[in-house]
Amino acid sequence: MPSSANSTGNLEIPQANVDGGFLQVLNDRLRRIGTKLATVTTTTTTTTSSSGNAISQATLAVPGTLGVQSDAAPSLTLPSAFQPSQAVVLLKTAPIGASVVVQLFVGGAAWGPQLTASGLSVTTDVSSYPAISANALIRLDIIGCGTTFPGADLTLELR
Repeated sequence: MPSSANSTGNLEIPQANVDGGFLQVLNDRLRRIGTKLATVTTTTTTTTSSSGNAISQATLAVPGTLGVQSDAAPSLTLPSAFQPSQAVVLLKTAPIGASVVVQLFVGGAAWGPQLTASGLSVTTDVSSYPAISANALIRLDIIGCGTTFPGADLTLELR
């Protein structure tokens, strides 16, 4: 197989020179590699109280340049019910041209307000929203991002 003739990192392989079945296998492997390289950190921090373990924070992270997408971060479940009081959106690189807008889903239904960040961070009071039930599936959708530059490296903390 010929090596790339340029130094821009272009990995395109002309289909005329390669069996279509091989391209399918190669594309599948490249997708898996891309998924592993873009592994998203999902953590929960717990603290011990007199009543046992109580969750104090849940974090969802989306590394790299953002785009409008469903399930932008890996889904998360919590071992016990959690009543967050704040939702904090942090961006390593702010969007340009429009704000980043995210929506949390808990158990398949939208939870809390749409969170809008036009700068590097925004904190929103979510204490009036219902507690997140134990083992409920939590996921994050990005429903808007910057138009000139979409923003990068998003972290959503529920505190």
